[in-house]
Amino acid sequence: MDEKQKEWLNNLKTADPKENNKETDNKAENALEIVAAVVLACGIMGAILCLFLCFPQESFDSFDPNGLVTLLLVLVSTLVVWGLLKVVANISKTLKEINKKM
Repeated sequence: MDEKQKEWLNNLKTADPKENNKETDNKAENALEIVAAVVLACGIMGAILCLFLCFPQESFDSFDPNGLVTLLLVLVSTLVVWGLLKVVANISKTLKEINKKM
């Protein structure tokens, strides 16, 4: 065996299994953050749609209060779901970092 092979074997023996998955560790958290961003984008688009539905197409003089309530509910629920997803992803990342340090 040459020196390069011996060094590779030595590194293989002393390698920490936790260190091998540095790049793939946060796949679930990254996916959760992407889902949170999609939820936020869809919620904002839904709120804009509800805003246009508040006003009848014939005239902008009349106003539908049910549309305003729907608009507010869509916005608030979107922000709550987005916030919860972000918090869960951050908690998971933090727990993984703490686990690596132990």
